[in-house]
Parts: sequence; structure tokens; C-alpha cells
Amino acid sequence: MMLGLTVGKLIGVSAGAYAAVRSGIGVLPIGVGWGHIIAAAGLAGIGFTVSLFIALLSFPDDASLAEQAKVGVLLGSCLSLVVGGLLVHFSVRSAPSPDVSRSQAQDVSLDAVRRSTPRSQGQGS
Repeated sequence: MMLGLTVGKLIGVSAGAYAAVRSGIGVLPIGVGWGHIIAAAGLAGIGFTVSLFIALLSFPDDASLAEQAKVGVLLGSCLSLVVGGLLVHFSVRSAPSPDVSRSQAQDVSLDAVRRSTPRSQGQGS
């Protein structure tokens, strides 16, 4: 349970974000890189309420196994905190400082869209 909570969330959230961006359903916000996404995915394993609930449902007749599952979930959440915190630390340290403000970036994006949009035949150059 410990590794499933930490590694599973990291891989699942990262892969889901990648699939959304790759398919065109979503886009990364300005100033957000894949390092930030992976760091946030590392922090996703911190939540443990549902995992504890499932652990209790999985072992209703064996209190010892239920306790071991609880410890595994709590240790997994702690591991996710450490891994996610380190990923955030390194993704923020390695992120380039934005040279372009958000409004300037939007203006550049709109100019690129206008240039790539074909004009109707009735209009002149």
C-alpha cells in the first residue's frame, strides 16, 4: 500500500496530465512546466482518507492486517510528502524565471493565431 499510494499517484496524475495536454484537451498554464506537474503529482499521494477506508473494508476479520494496512497508508502518505516536497523544491529551483508577463504572452499568442488564420477571399491584403 505504501508504494502504491506514492508511486501510483505520481505515475497516474502525471500520465493523466500528459494525456490531456497531448490530446489537446488541456494546456499547461504559462510558467508551468512538466517538472511542476510531476511535483504536484508527487504530492497527490498525501491524502489517505479513502485508502484507510479501503484498508478497513479489506480486512474486517483480521485486526492485525487492518493495523498493518493503516500503518502502510500512513507511511505512504509520509513518503509522498517527502518525495513531493523534494520534487517541488527541485522543480522550483530549476524553473526559468519568466521574462514575459502573462499579458505579453497572451498578446503574442493572439498575434500568432491571427497570422495563422486564413483571410476570407473578399478581403484584400
